[in-house]
Amino acid sequence: MFNWVTVYYSKAKEEFDETGQPKTLEQMLADVKECEEAFNNFQAKYPDYKQENVLWCLAEVWRNIDIKESYVNGRALKYFEQLIAMAEKQGLSNSYFILSNAYHYNAIYYYIVVKDLNKGIAYAKKFKELNPESTDLDKIINTKVNTSRRRR
Repeated sequence: MFNWVTVYYSKAKEEFDETGQPKTLEQMLADVKECEEAFNNFQAKYPDYKQENVLWCLAEVWRNIDIKESYVNGRALKYFEQLIAMAEKQGLSNSYFILSNAYHYNAIYYYIVVKDLNKGIAYAKKFKELNPESTDLDKIINTKVNTSRRRR
């Protein structure tokens, strides 16, 4: 990545402001919006640059906001969805890392926020396939989803 892109990314990833205090949500949002604008301008100027790197940066910085907001707004979702599609079609150079993080994020988002248990469990299982030793999403995977209908 070019240095100025890294600067915006680093600024958005920082957890503390210039006084050493933890950033407020408003400060984080301002930094991430500035980062997103810079990346969009960068992508417009350099369309041949690996789009996955830019998408990854945007997914990561919005993911930090999502975590602070308890995933409610799902702002990183569109970037993770694009990355999943790219990784599955093109076999990106860092597909394992991208897919692992995307599946993890999507499992939590769909399971907890959207309350689409089936989709959340499906993403958790995809994450587990890539990370068999991890126990991060075991509570989601081991959820019993009642698919039978009651008879009256």
